[in-house]
Amino acid sequence: AAPPDGGAESIASPALPGVAAPPDGGAVSIASPALPGVAAPPDGGAVSIDGRSTPFYTPAPRLAVGWGMADEPEQPHDPRIRVAEFLARFGRERNLTLPPLGDDGVGVIQRGSAVVSIHVLADKGVLLLLSRVAKEPKLDEAKARRLLGLSFVETGDAAFALHPQTGDLYLRILRGLDNLDYEEFEDIVHSIAKTADHWDDKLAAELA
Repeated sequence: AAPPDGGAESIASPALPGVAAPPDGGAVSIASPALPGVAAPPDGGAVSIDGRSTPFYTPAPRLAVGWGMADEPEQPHDPRIRVAEFLARFGRERNLTLPPLGDDGVGVIQRGSAVVSIHVLADKGVLLLLSRVAKEPKLDEAKARRLLGLSFVETGDAAFALHPQTGDLYLRILRGLDNLDYEEFEDIVHSIAKTADHWDDKLAAELA
């Protein structure tokens, strides 16, 4: 209908089910369907569900994001238990029969001619891996410098070291026990075993 005063034109809207026409041109009230066990709030506040007051909107719990996620398996407090599990898994995955880690925290793995001993030094918070490559080598300055040079570029995670009591030459890896996981354990065991197997025969003859 054309407005008599040149104002806004009024257009009749078709009736909608559940919609009450506003008497004063304000907001349209849309009736919500009744839900079983839910009482509609009189003031837009909490919904009463089976006698329990529940807000219309409940924020989802926030996830804590950090280095340690909630779904990560908890590591045993005794590092010897954890390393014993790593050693057993290392053997299973390769179909090897390995002696279990001893009560003293020492285990052994062999690759080729190289024997790697694993030492859990719980009181120092350190995992020590050793593999002897030469027995009581005769070292002069040139040979010692060669070993230092090899440690710098040729031995991966390991380094050559002399045993303070026996004077035997070892490849050695030191790793803190905190946050040590299986993948890193597997990596350093593989690294020292491969390196020791490569160098033990060569250096035993060269340093005799």
